[in-house]
Amino acid sequence: MILARSVSAGVAHVHNEIDVRMKTILFFESAFCQTNQAQQDGARRYARAANWQVRTVEYGRAARDRTGSEGVKGKESIRKLAEFWKADGCIVECGNEPTTLKASDFAGIPAVFLDRHPDTIEPGTVCVSNDAESIASAAAHVLLELGFNDYAYVGWLEPVTWSEKREACLAEIVRLNGKAFHLFPKSARKLSDRRLHTMLLSWLKGLPRPCGIFAANDYVARIVLEACVQLRIAVPDEIAVVGVDNEERICENTRPTLTSVLPDNDRAGYMAAELLDGMMRGERQVSHTFGVLTVVRRQSTCRYRRNDARVLAAVETIRRHACEGLSARSVIDGMGCSRRLAEIRFREVTGHSILDEITDVRLTHARMLLRDPRKTVEMVASCCGYNSPVALRKAFLSHTGETLSAWRGRQDGI
Repeated sequence: MILARSVSAGVAHVHNEIDVRMKTILFFESAFCQTNQAQQDGARRYARAANWQVRTVEYGRAARDRTGSEGVKGKESIRKLAEFWKADGCIVECGNEPTTLKASDFAGIPAVFLDRHPDTIEPGTVCVSNDAESIASAAAHVLLELGFNDYAYVGWLEPVTWSEKREACLAEIVRLNGKAFHLFPKSARKLSDRRLHTMLLSWLKGLPRPCGIFAANDYVARIVLEACVQLRIAVPDEIAVVGVDNEERICENTRPTLTSVLPDNDRAGYMAAELLDGMMRGERQVSHTFGVLTVVRRQSTCRYRRNDARVLAAVETIRRHACEGLSARSVIDGMGCSRRLAEIRFREVTGHSILDEITDVRLTHARMLLRDPRKTVEMVASCCGYNSPVALRKAFLSHTGETLSAWRGRQDGI
């Protein structure tokens, strides 16, 4: 079964009273998640500028979730689908999982694969893939800042190239910094879920502490955090954990909440569309990689000078609500003590003021939004809790040392 949703990418231009047909692009969607949606947003952003219309085709897990059917399979299905929609090109989002769709299935139709599983890429396939080195490096920066002597990697539950590349990069960085590296045994991949869990518990018990753990993705990180809770291991003081993808349904619902590396998925989708545009013009294209947008820091790596339940709760309140216009006064009221005592306690634990914490959260979010040229300064200010663009500009200059327009202008993003 084929499921398609139409997304208009603009209005067809008319040149010299001749109606030029908009190009139709099929976006093959493998799953419904935050990462996939961000990649589609990037592809559609390019499509609007290029005057394309984009039609989303659900296949694989996305089709199963909606209808129980696998959706598109093989060359014949793709040929019929392309004829039906008069497709000019295709972007195939793979979610870094093995897919039944092959480059050869798109014979005669330009196709770019997005986050294709490295082990299934055919020669000559044009892909946009995440960069394992930049992801591992971002995680390593967060963990090494904690000042531990031991660091570890827990890989994906099956032997896959992308996970092993992240492992190799982390191991090199850790050893380069003179620290000890530990690896969760790969033999665990062959075990049942129950035996794997037992092995993980035993491995965590035997790790030197404190130890910083980089997990292959947020799903694996959640398993690690749950095991730490079961063993009553203090996170992040004894074990700190970093995941990948910033899937909020996972990261915001673990206890403690999970720090995660966020790849630049919007840029990935934009790059895929850009490569496809070149292919449709008959230009030869090569595969590209995309890096990290930011690291979203949460409780699993927030290690402070000392524990203070009221301060830790205040930090979490700020992280969750700073961009909603949260004031320092509201944070202080929630701490249940005088303003002076609240500020003293907060600074003793974090090293900075309540207002600095609020500003840091707001500006971190602002930097992410400012990478999208469609978003005006007014829109960004509103989304980040500032009452005016002037207030955002002033805060940005004060905390970064450069004007907002200068920062935005030098970004090498899109």
